[in-house]
Amino acid sequence: MTQTNTQINPLTAVKTGMHVYDMYQRDMGHIASITLNGLASSDTAQVSPHAIPTISGMFFDDHRLPELLVVRLGRTGFFCVTPSDETVQVRYYITPQQILRVRDAAVYLKVPADVVIRY
Repeated sequence: MTQTNTQINPLTAVKTGMHVYDMYQRDMGHIASITLNGLASSDTAQVSPHAIPTISGMFFDDHRLPELLVVRLGRTGFFCVTPSDETVQVRYYITPQQILRVRDAAVYLKVPADVVIRY
């Protein structure tokens, strides 16, 4: 059993394909993508001043999310979860503050799925 200390930067411990469980151990799905401080994890060598507008473009096309939320996602980083249930037509966006631990190729959250950003 491998457990990663998520106190430093929890997003650095997650990988695409990992399963995500909420605080009640419900399977929310698997990680489809990871964005660290506004950049995809493969682009973290250089932080771009254009990161926030890039994140904004992802969400503002249909104006569903408030601007302050988009800015927060861009600053903290997040990962996108594709639900296990294929009938669910949304994706979940998890911030580092919502991660309890990363263990055994899975991410465990300290919040219920109901309070996670859905889009």
